[in-house]
Amino acid sequence: MKILDIDDNMYVKPRTRHGFQYSVHFQWWKRSFGIAALCLGLLCILLLAGIIGLCVNFTGQHYCDERDQLQTRNNNLTKERDQLQTINNNLTKERDQLQTSYNNLVKERDQLQTSNNNLTKERDQLQTSYNNLIKERDQLQTSYNNLTKERDQLQTSNNNPAKERDELQRETEKLNNKIKGNLAMNGVATQSSLYGNRDASDAIDGKRNTHYESCTHTLKDSNPWWRVDLLNEYRITEVTLTNRGDCCPERLDGAEIRIGNSLENNGINNPRCAVISHIPAGEAHTFQCSGMHGRYVVVVIPGRSEWLTLCELEVYGTPAGRPCPEGWKKSGSSCYYTTTVIKTWEESRKDCNERGAHLVIINSKEEQTFINGLNGPGNETWIGLTNVDTKGTWKWVDGTPLTTA
Repeated sequence: MKILDIDDNMYVKPRTRHGFQYSVHFQWWKRSFGIAALCLGLLCILLLAGIIGLCVNFTGQHYCDERDQLQTRNNNLTKERDQLQTINNNLTKERDQLQTSYNNLVKERDQLQTSNNNLTKERDQLQTSYNNLIKERDQLQTSYNNLTKERDQLQTSNNNPAKERDELQRETEKLNNKIKGNLAMNGVATQSSLYGNRDASDAIDGKRNTHYESCTHTLKDSNPWWRVDLLNEYRITEVTLTNRGDCCPERLDGAEIRIGNSLENNGINNPRCAVISHIPAGEAHTFQCSGMHGRYVVVVIPGRSEWLTLCELEVYGTPAGRPCPEGWKKSGSSCYYTTTVIKTWEESRKDCNERGAHLVIINSKEEQTFINGLNGPGNETWIGLTNVDTKGTWKWVDGTPLTTA
C-alpha cells in the first residue's frame, strides 16, 4: 500500500481504490469550516426534505380534499341520477297510463260519434215519419171536413128535394142552352197581329183554359184588336170573356166590346156593348149587350200600345128577325119581359139571366119611353143600373157608366 502525505496536521481518511489507499490531511482551521459547511448542507438537505415533505403533505392533503369533494359530488350525482331515474320511470309510467287513457277516450269518442250519427239518422227518420203523419192527418182532416160539408149539403138538399131537383134541372138546361148557343164557336176569328203562334181561333175553341198555351196573343200593337165573324147577323144578348190566369190580367183593363155589321176600321167603329173595367186573373165575366144586332164582335184596347190576350170569348143570342118568345114584347130589335112579382134587384137580375136576358139597359130616349109605357102609370120597375161596386157611382150592368146626355 502506498501512502501519500499532504500535511502533518491534516486529517487522513483512508480510502481504498483499486488496491491503493489514499489519505488526505487537512489543517485544523480548515476542518471547522468543513464541519460547518457540512452542517449547513445537512440543514439545507433537512430543510429541502421538510419543504418536500410539506409540499407532499400539502399536495396529498389537497388531493384528498378534492378527492373527498369529488366523491361527495359523485355520490350526490349518483343520488340525483337515481332520483332522476326514478322520476323518469314514474313519468314513463304516467305517460303510458295517459296514452292508454287517451286511446280509451279516442275509442269512446268514436263510439259516441257513431252513436250520435245513428241517433241523428233515427231522429231524421222519425221527423220524416212525423211530417208524413201530420200530412196524412191534415189530409184526413180535410177529407173529414169535405165529407162533413157534403153531408150537411146533402142534409140541406134532403130537406127540400123537390126544390133542389128543380134548381138543378134549370141550371142543367141553362148550361146546355149555353153550350149549344155559343155563337162564337161556329165563327171565324182574326186579330191585329200574331205573337208566338197564339192564333185568334184559340179564343173560340170552347175551352176556358186560362194558361198561355190556350189563349190568343197579339204583338204590342197600338189599339190592338180581336174579332170574330159570326157569319150571320144575330141579336146578341150577352158576351162572356175569360181572362188569362198565369199572367198579366190587367192587360184587358179598359178594353171595349163592339158589335155591329160594319168592317170599317176593322169593326172598331161598330156600336159599343161594354167597357171592361177589370177581370181578375183566370176568371170569366159576362157582359149584357141588350140585344144588339150584328155579325161581328170586336174586342179592342183603345188609346194605348198593349198586348191583347183572350183565353175564351163566348157570344150568346138569337138570329136577327126572330119573333119574341110568348109573353115578351118587341121594340125595335129587342124583346122585353115584365112581371108583377115583387123581387129585389138581385133577384130580378137573376130571374132575367135565367131567361137568357138581362135587366134593361136604356140606350135611347125612345127605349126609355117604351119602358115607361110597359110599367103603366105609378108602377116602379128594376132596370140594369147599379152602384154596388162604388157607392155613389152608377153604371149599367154591362159596365158602361151612366150618362145624362
